[in-house]
Amino acid sequence: MKPPAASLAGGALSSASPAPLNSPQVSSTHTAPGAAPNGSTAGPPVASNSSGGGGGTVYWQLSPVEAFRAVVLIEEALRQLLFVSKLVPSSNSSQNKNQLDELAISKGDEIVKMIKEQSLLEEKFKELTDAKQKLKGLSNIEKLRSVENELEEISQKMRESNKELCRSLKQNPNIQENAVKLQLERQKIQEWYADLLNEVKESFTFKSLQDRVTAEKHQQEKLNEIKKRTRESTQAVRLLEAELKKETAEYEREMKYTNAEINKLKEELQQNRLRSSLKLSFEEKQLAAQEASLLRVLQQKEVDLEEALVVEQKRNVSEETSHAHLSKFAKEYILKVQKERQEWYDRFTQETEEKQRVLTDLLKHQNTIMRTLAVTQQRLDDDQEHREKEEKDAMQKAQILIERSRQEERLANDSVKILRHFARLYLKKVQDILEAQKSKKKGKGGGKKGGGNAKGK
Repeated sequence: MKPPAASLAGGALSSASPAPLNSPQVSSTHTAPGAAPNGSTAGPPVASNSSGGGGGTVYWQLSPVEAFRAVVLIEEALRQLLFVSKLVPSSNSSQNKNQLDELAISKGDEIVKMIKEQSLLEEKFKELTDAKQKLKGLSNIEKLRSVENELEEISQKMRESNKELCRSLKQNPNIQENAVKLQLERQKIQEWYADLLNEVKESFTFKSLQDRVTAEKHQQEKLNEIKKRTRESTQAVRLLEAELKKETAEYEREMKYTNAEINKLKEELQQNRLRSSLKLSFEEKQLAAQEASLLRVLQQKEVDLEEALVVEQKRNVSEETSHAHLSKFAKEYILKVQKERQEWYDRFTQETEEKQRVLTDLLKHQNTIMRTLAVTQQRLDDDQEHREKEEKDAMQKAQILIERSRQEERLANDSVKILRHFARLYLKKVQDILEAQKSKKKGKGGGKKGGGNAKGK
């Protein structure tokens, strides 16, 4: 299928030319090197890579005679196209516009009606789709089934309406748009012929026409490729529709099986409800009897607890009286213990000071003895001459002094130990008194028995 511009150009050129450009009636019998294959006197072909194809486009150089004949034929074709454009009424005239409007109205009512029906079906299909999305659960299974049936019917009606609309549009094209399209194509061919005329006059070539024809061929090839892809897409859509039908049938089978299972479960549910109602009535009677028995037991317990409460209240009064006497005794005893504690502390302080003075005196005496020993040792060292004579007496004296110092040292150590022993005894006694006070504080609310023990103490 050729594009409109190329077909009109070819038709006008062939109708306007009485003979081809390279006719043997006019051309010379002598064939020059590089002439056309049919014996014309055209110049040698010129190769060019200006086109978008893989190989270069061959441009032919015309001879002056052929160029003159081509100019005459092109001018004739332009005159004929101008004559044809004058014969066809202008699309802008009011009479032509009214006629086209009447024709469009007469043939377009049916198409408009089909489009409105198609829109209504689409809106209803959308509403049913939304309703289907909302219907979920076993309680809405019947409504869901009816909505699915309506969706299937509406989709079938939409397919039929779409086919009918496409058929009507093909049979009743838009005449006004086609007329405008023809006029534009005619103007385009006139421009092509005018450019070709100028090119043949100036350079004896028709390169622009060849380029345009090549471009039209490329567009035609692209159009064929698009049609091929469209056919493939249509085939894929048909396959998908077949798969959809298959999935729909499988879904219907699954729905039948599901419905059977639902009915079976409903029967089981009914039986379980009956069984549960019987069991529930029996359990209610049994629980009512248990409740009456338990109520009687609880009432008896309530009476017993009220009697125990009266006894406990009387006991509480006696306990409060005992607690008051015990608290008074505890306060007096605490004051007494604190007074004894202060006395023992003062005594401990006094005895500690006395022992400290004794220890200080003993240490001073020890220092004096040590100094005496040192002086004696010095004298022994100084009196080397008398040492041999008085050595035995001096050694005895020295031993006596050393033994005495040792005895005094032991006496001092014993005094320190005695002081420490008395200090430990005093601290232990104070600690025992404090622990006794704590245990008495803990046993304040112990009862009558505990109160009697405290009074005995």
